[in-house]
Amino acid sequence: MLKQLYRAMVVGRAMSVSREIAASMSDTQLNDIGYTRTTLVEQTKASVLAEFKAVDAARAEKISFQPMAFSEMPA
Repeated sequence: MLKQLYRAMVVGRAMSVSREIAASMSDTQLNDIGYTRTTLVEQTKASVLAEFKAVDAARAEKISFQPMAFSEMPA
C-alpha cells in the first residue's frame, strides 16, 4: 500500500512539474521539441509509469522461485 501511495505521489509530482514547464514555454518552443502542452504531460506520465514497470520487471527477474516437493523439505 505504501508503495502504491509513493508511486502515486511521484507520478502526480512529475505531472505537476511538466505542467509548469509547459506553461512556461511558448507554443513555438514546445513545437520545436515535438510536444504540445497536453502531450508533454501525458508523455511524462507514461515515462514515469514505464520506469516503475521496468523496476518491477527487474525485481521479479531477480527473485528466483524454485518449487520444492514435499519429500524434499527439511525435517
